[in-house]
Amino acid sequence: MAELCNCLRNPPDLYVISPFRMPAVRLRSLLLQTRDILPDRPARDREAWVESRVGTVHTFQGKEAEAVILMLGAGRGAKAGSRSWAGGTPNLLNVAASRARRRLYIVGNRQEWQGAGVFGEAVNLLDVKDGPAWLNVALASRGPDVMSLLKVKRDGE
Repeated sequence: MAELCNCLRNPPDLYVISPFRMPAVRLRSLLLQTRDILPDRPARDREAWVESRVGTVHTFQGKEAEAVILMLGAGRGAKAGSRSWAGGTPNLLNVAASRARRRLYIVGNRQEWQGAGVFGEAVNLLDVKDGPAWLNVALASRGPDVMSLLKVKRDGE
C-alpha cells in the first residue's frame, strides 16, 4: 500500500473494505503510522484519506472507487463462525464487488476462507497473486509512466 501511494501523484482512488470492524480499525491505525502513505501530504490530509478509504462493508454502501481491496480478516484464531457468517450469503461480497468500478482484489488466507460459502466459490474463480504481482497489475492500469517510476524507485533503493 505504501509503495502504491508513493508512486502516484494523487491519492489512489480505492477503498479497503473488510467484513469485520476490528481488521478495518487495525489497518487504519497501521496506515496512519506508516510514513510512506501519502508522504507528500499534510498529516491532516493523510488522516482524512485513511479514514474515508478504509472501513467495513457497511461504510461504503452507495459509494464507488476505481478499485476495491476486500480485506477478509478473520484468520487463524478468529471466533468460530466468523468466516461462515461472512460467506453465508452473497450480500457482503456483492456490496464489496459493486463498489469497484474497475478492479476488485480479495486479500485473505486462502486456506482459511475456502470453506466459507461464497468466498469458497471466489477462491476457485479468481487468480492468486502475490504482493509484487498485485502491485504490477494495479499500477499497469495507470500507464507506463507509473511503471517506470516504480522501476526507477526499486532500482535506486
